[in-house]
Amino acid sequence: MNAPDRATALARPHAHAAGVRVGRFVLIDSLGRGAQATVWRAQDERLDREVALKLLLPGAEAISVNQWLHEARAVSRLSHPNIVPVFEADDADGQPYLVFELVRGRTLAEALRAGGAMPARAAVTLLRGVLEALRAAHAQGIVHRDLKPSNILLDPDGRARVMDFGIAARVSDGVGHICGTPGYMSPEAAQGTVPTPTMDVFAAGMILGELLTGKRLLLERDPHRALHRTIHEDVVLPESDAIDAGLRAIVQRAVARAPGARFEGAGALVVALMRGSSPRTSPPARQCRTARWTSCCAACATRATFPRCPMRWCASSASLRPTTKA
Repeated sequence: MNAPDRATALARPHAHAAGVRVGRFVLIDSLGRGAQATVWRAQDERLDREVALKLLLPGAEAISVNQWLHEARAVSRLSHPNIVPVFEADDADGQPYLVFELVRGRTLAEALRAGGAMPARAAVTLLRGVLEALRAAHAQGIVHRDLKPSNILLDPDGRARVMDFGIAARVSDGVGHICGTPGYMSPEAAQGTVPTPTMDVFAAGMILGELLTGKRLLLERDPHRALHRTIHEDVVLPESDAIDAGLRAIVQRAVARAPGARFEGAGALVVALMRGSSPRTSPPARQCRTARWTSCCAACATRATFPRCPMRWCASSASLRPTTKA
């Protein structure tokens, strides 16, 4: 389909509802909606499997659609345990779509709303999975540019899975424009500069701060005000006895306003967290009192699979999800 035909097709409203067919996919139920697209659980009738189907909303310009599909096809070449893979990027009768692996679980944003702050060791363990995903993307010259808790899924094993590389960009493209989510966007991203891995480092630092405190480090309802503060103000991690000086310094370096003052990439941040996270950043198992997170004590947090907590403060499930005292 050429650009004029695609633009005409996108101008027509698409009735997305359960049972509607998009190409070979049949929509089952809605998984979420964003500014650019909706995500559905769908049945792939050709391969007889359920997938996550992302549908671009009507009204997008043809050039935006072409870029969206181009970037998605580039990301589809990424393969990593902490990345939700893109199976396909195409359009059906003028409806652009992306096909992802369907991951059972919920987003980190949902978990944070229900459970609040995480113990430091569990937060570091979770973020390391996110950083490994970013490191794999950066090695391929791809910057995510919209990393945030709602773009991180927690699978049934508690593993972080990074998704939605929909506005990802190649560093080699040398083209910048403002995109991302205020509150997680770096100062240089807010000014539309060429994408670099340090943009993702900034977002990862903002997420780590949110995991540690249970609150966004930059909370502004007005997106323009949020962008102004991002560009002109330093981010400061709130004081907390649960965060030691070493971990605090790592967060502050990750969210530095100047890109050159940050860790140069996700790999460097992983190394810093491995060296700088002290056992004192989480309470010992016998003092596990948070009663909120499955991995709420040192005995749980040190194991990647987050097994059952022997102190009975944690849920029997292996996933990271809020619970109550037994």
